[in-house]
Amino acid sequence: MKFSEILKENVLHVWKFYYLDYDGLKEASRKFEIGNFTKEDEDEYISRLDGEIKKVESFQKDKITKIKENLDEIKITVDLLNKSRRPREIKVDQLRIIQEEIDAIISQVNELAKYTRINFTALVRLVKEHDKKVDFLSNPIFAQKVNNTTFFRESFDALLNELSGLYKIVRDNMRITSRDLNNEGESHKSMVVQKTSYWVYPENVMELKLYILKNIPVLLLRKNKNDKTSSSLTNVYFDNKNLDLYRDRIERIENSELIKIFWYGEEKKPDTFVEREKHSACHEGLKCVNEQFSIKEKHINSYLSGNFSPGDKELNGCKETPSNNVNGILPNEIIFNVKEKKLVPGKN
Repeated sequence: MKFSEILKENVLHVWKFYYLDYDGLKEASRKFEIGNFTKEDEDEYISRLDGEIKKVESFQKDKITKIKENLDEIKITVDLLNKSRRPREIKVDQLRIIQEEIDAIISQVNELAKYTRINFTALVRLVKEHDKKVDFLSNPIFAQKVNNTTFFRESFDALLNELSGLYKIVRDNMRITSRDLNNEGESHKSMVVQKTSYWVYPENVMELKLYILKNIPVLLLRKNKNDKTSSSLTNVYFDNKNLDLYRDRIERIENSELIKIFWYGEEKKPDTFVEREKHSACHEGLKCVNEQFSIKEKHINSYLSGNFSPGDKELNGCKETPSNNVNGILPNEIIFNVKEKKLVPGKN
């Protein structure tokens, strides 16, 4: 299927005038056969393309501003409702109305994410075609237009976190027996978890995130709740040149393990963790045991080289969990395997 047809299928009717004019720009680019266009043609095309980009950026900005305003209004309503002395039954009815309002905003965020993605795809295709038809060395615009495009760099993480927080408040207040679900401050403990993995198309990631936050709250792994930095997770996995750990996992070998170092966000000195994930015999359910300990970033190289044990009190660099991994048992087992199997860090 041609992209123009895909675009038509994904255009939200009420927003149809605010999409990049892909067909119009594509038609205009037909002039750009090598040696068959003038500087005036080039300037006119670039000006038209810039106008379309600004249209998309302006529309996205207006929509995000409106969504944030709606969220602020809902926050005020929820806060007033929590402070009121109205009967619980009335509060529950009002919370249901608020939940419907949040659902409407979630739908808008999902549509806006799709809008952003399809417009960026259209832009990339147009500028690639331009650079292909025009002498690349004379006036390449791909890097310039793509790198300077602000609408695709817009992160929806802040909106997701706010929506998640509001949904959590509504859920907690609508429960007959309220309970504190705030896990903030709990240490990272060893746990037995059951995992099921799914393939998700990139264009469906935002929709999946929004669906999940309606059922469980987003876990913010930041020291400061108001911190707007990325909540991304960075993993550095260990394996040897034969990829033995990877092969064991693929072949579902009994007690196969995964060793990694990971940290959250983009802090200059993030909390860093060393983790071992060990699979049991029940591979069908992907059951595994995760054990981890924290270590200061400055001690990682010393630990991996065997010159530092996280149990060394004078370095004060390690907090091991769970409590049954006392006396450095887990750190010692991990570093033993790293040396024994000649494991080295690699990119995930």
